[in-house]
Amino acid sequence: MNAEFEVVSRPDLPQEVVVQFTIIPGGLYGIPLTDSQYLDVIQIGSSINADFRDLERRIASFATPMLNTEANMGLSISPKETRLARFGTFTYDLNTREGLGATGFGSPDPEIFALVLTYFDRPAEIRGIQNIEGEIADFNINVERAGLVWLKVKKKSKDHFSYSVLETPSEAFLLIHPQEPGYTEI
Repeated sequence: MNAEFEVVSRPDLPQEVVVQFTIIPGGLYGIPLTDSQYLDVIQIGSSINADFRDLERRIASFATPMLNTEANMGLSISPKETRLARFGTFTYDLNTREGLGATGFGSPDPEIFALVLTYFDRPAEIRGIQNIEGEIADFNINVERAGLVWLKVKKKSKDHFSYSVLETPSEAFLLIHPQEPGYTEI
């Protein structure tokens, strides 16, 4: 997908990619602090064959109470003892091992901008508003059960996003926002 979230086809993009999930403990965003918890080579357009029961077991062991980090600024969780984590998603060119760009989950529902796969060890609530470089995100997350939880992100306007629980997940797919040709990561 390009910056406008349109599906793109470019001859320089690989058709076979490495998909990796790592774990971000103690928050919805932040730095992954684990080795790969899922690693597979897939063809663009094919299905990911992840065992979500195994992924839940893996992420649960890394979940922590919400960390006091910049990524969690403006957010509060109740109860405070809640342990949470998020899967970080990454894709790489199979041949060069170079990162392909921002990677995340998407939904066929046009009202949903993105999906975030998280883990909570109990029912919990996350509330708050973040303003990061002019982008506003409001969080109204009500988790009703322990386990893996899909969060939906809706784009309310160009620079305003809202986060809540996706009550009835249907299907999700992996989105890759490829780097522009000639882009070099610093």
